[in-house]
Amino acid sequence: MSTLSVNVKYRPVRIGFCVQKGNLDDLDRAIRLTHTFWGGRFNPLLPIGSNDDENKLAKVLTNVFQVDVLYPVSAGPAVDSFIADFPHLPWPKYERELYVDSYEGKVASFIDVYHPLRNIFEAHIKDKPEPRVSSTLYEWEQADPLRHVLLATFGAYPSREEIGKDYADFFVTNLKGKRIAISGLDALPADSYKILTPSALSVSDLDWIGFSACGNPGFYVGDAGSFEDLANFWNLRAANIEVLFYDPANGSRFTAQKDAYLAELRSRPAGPAGWLDDIALWARSMDALKGLNFGAGAH
Repeated sequence: MSTLSVNVKYRPVRIGFCVQKGNLDDLDRAIRLTHTFWGGRFNPLLPIGSNDDENKLAKVLTNVFQVDVLYPVSAGPAVDSFIADFPHLPWPKYERELYVDSYEGKVASFIDVYHPLRNIFEAHIKDKPEPRVSSTLYEWEQADPLRHVLLATFGAYPSREEIGKDYADFFVTNLKGKRIAISGLDALPADSYKILTPSALSVSDLDWIGFSACGNPGFYVGDAGSFEDLANFWNLRAANIEVLFYDPANGSRFTAQKDAYLAELRSRPAGPAGWLDDIALWARSMDALKGLNFGAGAH
């Protein structure tokens, strides 16, 4: 008699954040909101334009990422029209809101980062003389030219006034973390890419299913103030590709982090396939890479 085996795997709801194309305020708000949810770094940003031709990329991303729901970061006819094109992705609640009113105040519509945070607390902090993890909430000035990159790389949270919860305090208090300010002249700390930040917390305890043929770790080279570059960088990371941002115009601030990451990547044992050892360089065009040298194996 034949048998049938079925493997069932669960994952958090994947939210497609619909942001108005070119709107950096939308982009920042979406990134802050998504970090409150478990799996938040895996939620794609969908740039919505004014017509179907401008929305081709957003439609491809919606399908490729297999999003479960679409959330309008800001209201508008273009965003509403885009969401209406996906009637098979209905919002599971009456209100299309990420935080809704309850008898106990605002509550999240989906699983938030309380679950991975509690697991880390129980395993590495509770009843321990010293925390066995190092967590950091990086903070920066609103005038910092790298503020969007810092947000996309390390993560941050919305204000209590916006969602009714203070996730920043929740993160620092329960993980015995520290707040580190990055001024507009500071270089990014060399080891900052491997610290437990809100970005890392949002994907803690999750295993990626599947494989990307273009998944080599590396760098996205772009303009720290470009909406397109920032959205590309975010979506590469949302696809579980471990890239760091590098802006040649602010190269001195990225140097320590870049050199440390390159050294770590080059210290990996050589893989039997060979090509998996390469360091990937991503950019909107080859022109962005002219004059840059990331060393052997980076291309």
